[in-house]
Amino acid sequence: MITPLAIYGWLPLVLGLFLIMPPKRAVLWAFFLAWLFLPMAKYELRGLPDYTKMSATCFGVLLGVMLFDFGRLTMFRFKFIDLPIMFFCMAAPVLTAMSNRPDLKLYDGMSEVMALSTAWLLPYMIGRLYFTDLKDMRTLAVAFLAGALVYVPICWFEARFSPQLHRWIYGFHQHHFVHADRGGFLFSFRPRGFMQSGLMTATWMCSAALIAWCLWAARAKLQFARWTVPTIAVLAVLGLTALIAKGMGALVLAFGGFVVLLLTRFVNTRVFMVALLCVAPMFVLTRSQGLWDGTAAVNFIERINPDRAHSLQFRFDNDTVLVEKALQRPAFGWGGYGRNLVRSEDGARVAVTDGMWIIFAGKFGFVGLLSFMLALAMPTILFVRRYPPRMWLTPAVAPATGLATVVAIYQIDNLFNAMENPLFFLIGGGLCSAMTTSLVVARRKPTAAPIVTPDAAAPAPTPTGPGFGPAVSPARSDARPA
Repeated sequence: MITPLAIYGWLPLVLGLFLIMPPKRAVLWAFFLAWLFLPMAKYELRGLPDYTKMSATCFGVLLGVMLFDFGRLTMFRFKFIDLPIMFFCMAAPVLTAMSNRPDLKLYDGMSEVMALSTAWLLPYMIGRLYFTDLKDMRTLAVAFLAGALVYVPICWFEARFSPQLHRWIYGFHQHHFVHADRGGFLFSFRPRGFMQSGLMTATWMCSAALIAWCLWAARAKLQFARWTVPTIAVLAVLGLTALIAKGMGALVLAFGGFVVLLLTRFVNTRVFMVALLCVAPMFVLTRSQGLWDGTAAVNFIERINPDRAHSLQFRFDNDTVLVEKALQRPAFGWGGYGRNLVRSEDGARVAVTDGMWIIFAGKFGFVGLLSFMLALAMPTILFVRRYPPRMWLTPAVAPATGLATVVAIYQIDNLFNAMENPLFFLIGGGLCSAMTTSLVVARRKPTAAPIVTPDAAAPAPTPTGPGFGPAVSPARSDARPA
């Protein structure tokens, strides 16, 4: 009973947030509270996208903006940076449906358009609308850290006593419980909280720890409401909780982001961040063309953790089978309804779809996948283009640096997992607005300075004597005659 009440009651509660607080703050509270605490439930609505906690939030925020802040909507202008996400959400599904006729029709393509727009386009556009400068980037970073700090006691409790909070409150496990027991002493479980899985919770905590490190390295003050909190204390708590979350992949990615920023700080070059952005496209290229089978990576991980190596090999094996199916329709894919899956003669699934990249490559083809990857990489690309590396870990820019890095890391995480997190597109949309606004300001031509000749460089002597009045000291314009 409480699950449908929470999901269906959230939309009017979001409108209530717009009534009692400024629109920007209402957007933050709506998205972060929903993601962190609402149940992982899905209700199918005929002719509409599935009703989930994030679709309820997106619809509620959109309605709130239209009712209470309509003027902001009229000020919005589309830019070239919006083309990748617009193409992926609105054009790719239609092209896929048209290329699969008569098995698929325009209706099928439009159904996918509505689903993708709700999941990805609306959060991105809301971010573009409300978070438009470096001050807003700091607001987003603080909200991210606040959400992670709220999850600290949840993670510690579930790591010790098993992930049960979702079942206790909403009546069901959001994921297979068998995946929760990771072994170890005292903290032997992988916490989930109210997210999709333990992997998602670990990614959230590791991303927050990386953002906290950026603020600490920049010596930026961290203030929650009226309280100023030592950044090093926040970093220590989040770092320890990230370890307890037991997400090896999330830890490796966060450590990779840390190394990139550390090297950038000392070498003062964009090369390392560009290399981080190239990881995902190079992975897709080498895997789809059969240039790399992942054996070297599996052998390396096996020396550290044989269980994780087996999991990684399982993903590679399944991706190989699914790539063969995707390459049969490489441009626009197979479309929905499980047509991208590989099945045996009796209809059983032969391969499991783990990575989001292989899901999108199979459903929307490599054209659709490329547009999605470009949309997710665009915020970090704009950030790298806008600010020189020497400014990345300054107090003003550090929040944007942390956010741009975790968005890039989320792109890599999608190579191995299919965890839909619209908050990263909310952040990405904000980064795109903030970076393009900064670019416009930076490109304005400065006011022409007057040309000063050597003779005019020194001030002319003040005339004195009859008819000119008393001499005035340059240091005191209000001096009176003696």
